[in-house]
Amino acid sequence: MQSISIEDLEKGDENDILNRIEKTNKVLIVNVLNYEHLAVFSKIVKQTSRKIIFRTAASFVKAFGNFEQKEVLKKEDLIKENNANGGLIIVGSHVPKTTAQLTELLKTDIEAMVFDVYDFFMSDAHPFVSKIILKLDKILRGGKNVVLYTSRNVVLGKNKDENLQLSTQVSNALVTIVQNLKVRPAFLIAKGGITSSDIATKSLKVKRAMVLGQIEAGISVWQLGDEAKFPNMPYIIFPGNVGTDESLKNIYEILKQA
Repeated sequence: MQSISIEDLEKGDENDILNRIEKTNKVLIVNVLNYEHLAVFSKIVKQTSRKIIFRTAASFVKAFGNFEQKEVLKKEDLIKENNANGGLIIVGSHVPKTTAQLTELLKTDIEAMVFDVYDFFMSDAHPFVSKIILKLDKILRGGKNVVLYTSRNVVLGKNKDENLQLSTQVSNALVTIVQNLKVRPAFLIAKGGITSSDIATKSLKVKRAMVLGQIEAGISVWQLGDEAKFPNMPYIIFPGNVGTDESLKNIYEILKQA
């Protein structure tokens, strides 16, 4: 694993940085502190003929595309079709920031459904998940907004391997739930880095999406491609440790149906 340091970017030796990009075998970590660092790297990396998969935060898109600063997105920028169904929020992250944001969200008018992790492991997975899917479809069809969140009590295994296995089972269940929804939500917010990635690629089958911008700093909005389960639907990528305690509530208030 190789890396490019902040000092490398500030020195600005394009040939040296490009050479490292060209010679990296698998993973290259790029360290940045600001948009100036991103701009330097973006200019250089565009010179390579290599095909690269970028795993980044939302700020990279602005720098790489050389886009001007835009205002945060409003509801009219996102929901352009007449969809009377409710919106859906999936919360899988367990970090303290997410729990604080969920607490604020639950003070609003949103319908709440708990994915009880303990009950899930004590039950037959198929009927447990099927019951949630039916309930979500009914709520969404009725025009109500709903949040499905994993219970805050973390079920632990005997060791790290078991913990990973249990976490994967819960993640797969959330994927299955969204994958089998029959009702198209007006919008979808996925809270948590792994949660949002898995739902995008596994549940929604996203191959290509348009990045519309940010609804809050560090929280990007995609418009899903035609190949997705719900084409052209606004999909909000909300990492677990991003935002203030009120961010999830504020975004919901922007998006919710009147």
